[in-house]
Amino acid sequence: MKSKQTLGVKKVDTHAEENFELEKKYIFSSGNIQDNFDIVAKTLHLKNPKQVENYDIYYDFEDTLEAFRIAVRKRECDGKTEWTIKRPVSDITSGSKRFEKNFSSEDDVLKFLKENLNISISKLEPKIILKTNRTKYIKKLENGTLEISFDITTFEANNQNYPANYMIECELISGNEQSLEVINEKLEKLPFIKPSFQSKKEIALEKVNLSQEKAQKNIDENIKRFFITSPEYYEKLLILHHKKEEIKALKEKYGRLEKPIIVTVSGTPRAGKTTCIDNLFEFLKKADLETKCLDEPAGIVYATLKNKAEKAKLLEDRVGFVDTQYKIGQEYINKNAHNEVILCDRGVFDTFIWYDMYYNKGMMSKERYEQFLKLMETDGNFINYFYGLYCQADEAMRRDYLNSLSIEPRTTMTYDNIFSYNASLMRMLPLIKQKASVSELINTTNIGRMDASYMIAAQVLDDVKKIYSKRM
Repeated sequence: MKSKQTLGVKKVDTHAEENFELEKKYIFSSGNIQDNFDIVAKTLHLKNPKQVENYDIYYDFEDTLEAFRIAVRKRECDGKTEWTIKRPVSDITSGSKRFEKNFSSEDDVLKFLKENLNISISKLEPKIILKTNRTKYIKKLENGTLEISFDITTFEANNQNYPANYMIECELISGNEQSLEVINEKLEKLPFIKPSFQSKKEIALEKVNLSQEKAQKNIDENIKRFFITSPEYYEKLLILHHKKEEIKALKEKYGRLEKPIIVTVSGTPRAGKTTCIDNLFEFLKKADLETKCLDEPAGIVYATLKNKAEKAKLLEDRVGFVDTQYKIGQEYINKNAHNEVILCDRGVFDTFIWYDMYYNKGMMSKERYEQFLKLMETDGNFINYFYGLYCQADEAMRRDYLNSLSIEPRTTMTYDNIFSYNASLMRMLPLIKQKASVSELINTTNIGRMDASYMIAAQVLDDVKKIYSKRM
């Protein structure tokens, strides 16, 4: 479980003036960059420049430091590595004042954050890289000495490079802040320059965020064109997407679900069960819910058979075949109960429908039927959902032929079996309702192939949100 920093930042020692930096920053609003630098150098009578290259990596952890306006920087310059913590203290007339302290290692930074700023984080992760070519001047005035730097900064975030930023920084080295105001009065007269209250890192991150927002917008528009003939469905998916993102945020804050949700999708052959299960599996994983999927138990059994003779022998005792399916489904759930969601294609509840069907066909005794129904009384430490997808027999037969290369008459997929299954589904639903937190029938005869998937996904996410709301 990830946790966000919630404690406030302690005040640092404001009497330790050596830990504070006073400076003023400027950016260009127009003109050629090199010409602007030359004009500023001439206006301020700057001489004897020194060239420096800085390689800065700024760190954070889950945006905790950003929330407190704290910057952690690792700088590599002239073969040396230095860690720095920066935090604005106040904005004053002549410039900005910030706390600044240097360290020799990441461990020292983490220790200071915890002991002096009340921020306890386990590690630092790189967020943005700034490479600065700096032309540095020392300017001595009557009231103080300044370091004036012309910075050309390129930056990198998420493995993407961005165009350069240009900035002038005036930092007070000694004396009083009046010297900053002297420089400010001269620079304010230049039409192409304006003050900046953002650091190079803040400007870079702002551009990164705008770039990412623009890229995401382009992606969204590109995806949206696929829904030009079904805009209503796009709007539904958009709502579902926001629900998914909300669940991801809640899980990050409050941790995983304590009880697994067992979602069984059962119903008429060709009603859309397997497609629905596949859709739910991919979607719930993207909601960061730990999800497992149980294939149809009958298919698992069939996969172990070597030939038609073994299949024929298996089907001689169809009731025993259902017994095997029940056992497979129950064992799978117990084995995977550590997951948050278990999806079952047919699964355990479905076996009760087949038992009812075979009982009403006279294929099993009343005693055995009633004995099997008692298994439904077994409670597990689960939250059970049951969805019965069904469709009219003629539509089920039509889908079967249209989704197959075979035109021979069916032996299992028959009108009689479909009618019988649907009747048993209706009869067993009241009993299932007593054991499941959610149990619904969805008629897929005249709805879109994705509609059932959408309905189930939306309900599961809504209920997961309710579970998390109890932890708030």
